[in-house]
Amino acid sequence: MQQAKARGVHKLIASSWSPPAWMKTNNSTTNGGYLKSENYGDFALLMSKFIKEYNQQFGIDLYGVSLANEPNSMTFLSWGSSEWNSTNIQVFLKDYLKQAMVNQGVQGTKVIVGEPSWWSEDLMKDALNDPASAERIDIVAGHNYPIPIIGVELPTTPFTEIS
Repeated sequence: MQQAKARGVHKLIASSWSPPAWMKTNNSTTNGGYLKSENYGDFALLMSKFIKEYNQQFGIDLYGVSLANEPNSMTFLSWGSSEWNSTNIQVFLKDYLKQAMVNQGVQGTKVIVGEPSWWSEDLMKDALNDPASAERIDIVAGHNYPIPIIGVELPTTPFTEIS
């Protein structure tokens, strides 16, 4: 990261692939599994401390953090993964992550939600429709892989930016 900084990179993001195994319903960092609701606070604190520690150890402010990389349909993956649904994201943002980031002094870091393996608003709809959750969302992200198995066409027109 220091090399990236030295070469002029000024925005870095971090994306969580999985909470620790003990925090998840499948007790594994692979093959999906949901974050247990009783561990929402633990994971929010872990994410917030990661942002703070990253700065303290490397002198780099993370521009943004993502709750999960491709949190949809991950039970078949043998690498780090976790599953989230729209309600999980809404509750986590509103009731846990927002306050944990304030408590750690990292509330200026952008929060990225979504990041499904194909573009869909389904993972973000509850959070975006709830003002208390939506105020902690800075970036809505999605991966745009062509996925023929689900029969979804790639978008043919640009998305519009919402500010």
